[in-house]
Amino acid sequence: MLKLLYNTKYRNYIIQSIFTLIVLYFFYSIASNTYNNLQQQGIAFGLNFLDREAGFDIGDNFTGFTPASSYYDAFIAGIVNTLWVSFFGIILSTILGTIIGILRLSNNYMMSRLAGLYVLVIRNIPLLLILIFIYSLFNTSFPSPREADPFWGNIYVTNRGIITPRLIFNINYIVFLMAAIAILFLFKSKWVTDKINEIYLKVQFISEVLIKLIVLFLILLVSFLIGTDIEVNNPELTGFNFVGGRVLSPEFMALLLGLTMYTAAFIAEIVRAGILGVPKGQWEASRALGFTNFQMMKLIIFPQSLRIIVPPITSQYLNLTKNSSLAVAIGYADIVSVSNTIISQTGQALEVIAIYMAVYLIISLAISLFMNIYNKLIALQG
Repeated sequence: MLKLLYNTKYRNYIIQSIFTLIVLYFFYSIASNTYNNLQQQGIAFGLNFLDREAGFDIGDNFTGFTPASSYYDAFIAGIVNTLWVSFFGIILSTILGTIIGILRLSNNYMMSRLAGLYVLVIRNIPLLLILIFIYSLFNTSFPSPREADPFWGNIYVTNRGIITPRLIFNINYIVFLMAAIAILFLFKSKWVTDKINEIYLKVQFISEVLIKLIVLFLILLVSFLIGTDIEVNNPELTGFNFVGGRVLSPEFMALLLGLTMYTAAFIAEIVRAGILGVPKGQWEASRALGFTNFQMMKLIIFPQSLRIIVPPITSQYLNLTKNSSLAVAIGYADIVSVSNTIISQTGQALEVIAIYMAVYLIISLAISLFMNIYNKLIALQG
């Protein structure tokens, strides 16, 4: 036994085993005490409550949720709301951050300083304050529905949100989109690309423009054959509010704008650093070849900077998704807000918190997986 203790390898195994047992006992004690406390309070541990009627409404509702729906349906509605704002937030913050990052490198003194000021101010203000400020602007600075004039066409900006026409797609339109995507992927496949290259060599008048016209013709042909009628439901002022159309609530718009502005400030610095990370020789070679600044950025600099930009920008996408949980502060019905309501009605705090922790974990892992795949696609092969 003493020989084992003097052996470094076995001694490390023994210490690690003892430490593991202490940790397991610690968590067992917490779980046991929690279970006993729940039993004393008459709260049954489990997920049976998900089948019960929710009895509350959700303002921003994209799933057809009603108060008669179950708690399970409420979770689904909250998850959809979180995914909805995160998806558009990632797209808009990427666009805005890229523009600001490029402007920071502009030779125009005014533009570069304004971009730098934006980054400096937004990065040093808590996101929660930004959300509350934008939400307050919606409630105080915009007119009521009866006083609102059309912003553009049938779009109205009011203190009850942004009211837009709603497009109603039939099932044929969904089939059309799937067929269009399939045709585009088909023309991007290696087999079709090789065949097109063979045609280029045999028939000189076949051009890339003609190939694109053929793709467009096939898509339009599919649209004509299956029929893709789209119905437009325009909003109409009836009494004190609009009827019809689609309403983007102040809570949704405040959260989307806040997340976009805040995350874009961090993405801008990542983009700026990625562009500056491209060797100077690439810039000089581009200018020597006679490229304009736009061509140089599009064809030479930015594609190379993506290898530097993508890994850190993935963290910003994850931060945006997790920061969407601050929606509870302005009343947007995301997964956290819906979960808090369920906890107050059922008392199943542990189960509910575990569910939305698992939801955020799955979303974060999905974003990381997608970005890692994209990062591998643009990585240098060697």
